[in-house]
Amino acid sequence: FCAYVPLRSFGMRVQNYPRAVTVAIVAALSPHAYWHLNLPAWSYLSGVTSTMVRGILWVCGFQTRTFSREQEGADGQLIDYWAIVSSSNFSVSIGSGCSGFEGVTLFIFASLFVLIDWNLFSKVRHLWAVYVLTVPFVLVLNAARIAGLFLYAEWYVWRYNRSDAMWATVEAF
Repeated sequence: FCAYVPLRSFGMRVQNYPRAVTVAIVAALSPHAYWHLNLPAWSYLSGVTSTMVRGILWVCGFQTRTFSREQEGADGQLIDYWAIVSSSNFSVSIGSGCSGFEGVTLFIFASLFVLIDWNLFSKVRHLWAVYVLTVPFVLVLNAARIAGLFLYAEWYVWRYNRSDAMWATVEAF
C-alpha cells in the first residue's frame, strides 16, 4: 500500500475525504475478515441452518435427521464443517459455503456504508427494524433454498432414481 500511495498523500486524503477513505478501507479489509470468520461462524450457524431446513421439510411432510461432520488438516486445524440433513431417500451436506454467512456478511459490510452517510439514511423511518430483521430473513431464505433443493431431489428420486437425482440436484444447484 505504501509503495503505491505515499503516507503523506494518504494523510491528506484522510483529512480531505474521510468518508471515501473509510469506504476504501472497509472494502479492502472485507475479504480478509470474511475468510477469517467464515468457518468459525459456520460451525455455530450450522445447527441453526440445519434446524431451519428440517423445519421447512417437516412442514412439507418429510421426516429427516441431522448430524455434523468436520474435516481437520494435518496440523489439527479445522478445514471444513458440514451439517448433513438426510431422509430415507436422500441426504444433503451443507458446507460452509452454503451457510448463508456470505449474505449476512455482505449485509453487515453494506450497513457500515449506511453508517458512514447516516445523515442521508437517518431520514428513513423504521430503519432499525428493517436492519434487525434482515439477518434472520437472509438465514431463513438460505434455509428455504437448501430445503427447496432437498425437495427437488426427493421428487427426482421418486420420479426417476437416486443416482439421477444426485446429478440433477447438483445441476439445479
